[in-house]
This record gives sequence, C-alpha cells and structure tokens, in this order.
Amino acid sequence: MTQFGATYSATQNSGITNGREIGAYAAAQAIKLATVFSIGRLGVLRPIYSWALHNGGAIVVFGVSTGFAVVWTALAAVLFFVLRAAFGGVPASVSRNRDATISGAEIGAFALAYVIDYIVVAVVNWVLLASLYASLPPGTLATTVMVVSLTLSVVSAIVVFLIFIGLRRAFAGR
Repeated sequence: MTQFGATYSATQNSGITNGREIGAYAAAQAIKLATVFSIGRLGVLRPIYSWALHNGGAIVVFGVSTGFAVVWTALAAVLFFVLRAAFGGVPASVSRNRDATISGAEIGAFALAYVIDYIVVAVVNWVLLASLYASLPPGTLATTVMVVSLTLSVVSAIVVFLIFIGLRRAFAGR
C-alpha cells in the first residue's frame, strides 16, 4: 500500500500528491534545514566566506552562497526521492506503466521550482531583509536573523513543493 488507508491499487497515489510523498519531502527538508543551520551555528563555513569576502567582495560571497545552495538542494532532492520511494509515496502519474520511482519531468520540475524560489528569496533578501537587519539594535541581530531565516526557509520549502507539484503535472502533460 502506498497511500495512507488505501486498500486498492487503483486508489493508491491517484491524486497529484499523497501523504507519504509530502512526508518524504518534509523529512528531507527537515534534515536539510537542521544540517544547514547546524553547520552555520558551528561556523564551519566561516573560513570560506571570509576568503570570498576578502578576495572579491559581496559578489564572490553571493557566488559561494549560491554554490552551497545548489549543493544543499541537490542533496535534499536525492534524499527526497529516496525517502519517497522508501515510504511508498511515488504518485501513480510517475510510476504509470512501469515501476519507476522518478521521472525526467520530475527532475526538471524540481530544479525549476528551486530556481524560481531562489530568485524570489534573493530578491526578498536584497529588498526587504537587508534593510530590516540594518535597522535592528546590535543585541537583537543574531536572534532575529536566526528566526527570520528559519521562517523564510520553512515558507520557501513549502512554496518549492507547491511549485514542484504544479510543474510536475504540467511537464508530464497530465
């Protein structure tokens, strides 16, 4: 059974998504966020960002950040697709006529969803958050940045999933 409560194969994963797919995505994103925030709190990447700032300024820091975002996204995507298969959450539209657990349309939809989201988040950071952070008293900056960035990350993950589901459907032609 690949859907909560489904007893007939015809009803398994027949919608655009299902609880097990959502659970796999949520688990992958939770692992990604926990890993990224832990690495940030430990300062593991600080030497790389310091090097980037001193050897090229903000544009190089942006490039390094984008590179890390691509790596985290790729790892989260692999984890999502593996967990989705393990949870039995592959939608019927993906596995139709074969025992596939992923399709090329899904990979394209996932990548495009992240590109769209990354552009929107970059604009939000540049237009809104930079001025918000600059206006904060020094004693509240670290806590506020953590809360705002975690909130933005969670909202962003939800938006990416919704865009992904819509694009997957459009790319698959169903």
